[in-house]
Amino acid sequence: MKNVFVTGSNGFVGQNLVSLLVEKNISVTAAFRSLDSQNSFLESKKRTPNLKTVVTGDLEKCQNLSEILRDQQAVVHLAARVHQMKEESADPIQLYEQQNVTATLNLAEAAKNAGVKRFVFVSTIKVNGEETQLNNPFRPSDEPKPTDPYSISKAKAEKALLKMNVPGQFEVVILRPPLIYGPEAKANLTLLQRLAVSGLPLPFASINNKRSHRKKTSKVNV
Repeated sequence: MKNVFVTGSNGFVGQNLVSLLVEKNISVTAAFRSLDSQNSFLESKKRTPNLKTVVTGDLEKCQNLSEILRDQQAVVHLAARVHQMKEESADPIQLYEQQNVTATLNLAEAAKNAGVKRFVFVSTIKVNGEETQLNNPFRPSDEPKPTDPYSISKAKAEKALLKMNVPGQFEVVILRPPLIYGPEAKANLTLLQRLAVSGLPLPFASINNKRSHRKKTSKVNV
């Protein structure tokens, strides 16, 4: 049975990914920053033999990650400090650096030392930039154009991870998803859904902006 280590397991994407992996009979170790987040996760999950949990604390400070990862074949790194609509920190750039760069590289180094074969880093489409021209979608080969502390930190982590990539030994996979939506999604999408059903007049006709939407897939290859 393949063993997969997932960070950010209590998030919207993390919870769905863990459930899907378990359904596919893949052994999952779900990682949490705190005991409270672990307990909250377990309250909503059915106990199964192929689902384990571990509390790591802050990934940028955790010293025994190599030991935790020793029997894992793959790591899916979802945990991150995401874009903040109402920033409250006096030094947000430092926090993004710690949680999105230092933590990612600490985890990747530990995974490599532990013999993990594949490291999947979930970045963001914002690394490519904030907009595209008509009929000219973002492509993996595009020059990165991050503009805010969140996307800049993700781009920096990507660049450092690619230097660690060793085909056949430690494979780094980088994903840059746009907004991921689905049942129980939160944040901006939930606000938009509430607006859509509120009956309030919305000024969308005056906005020259389009987004593509694709259905989710249950295909898993880690």
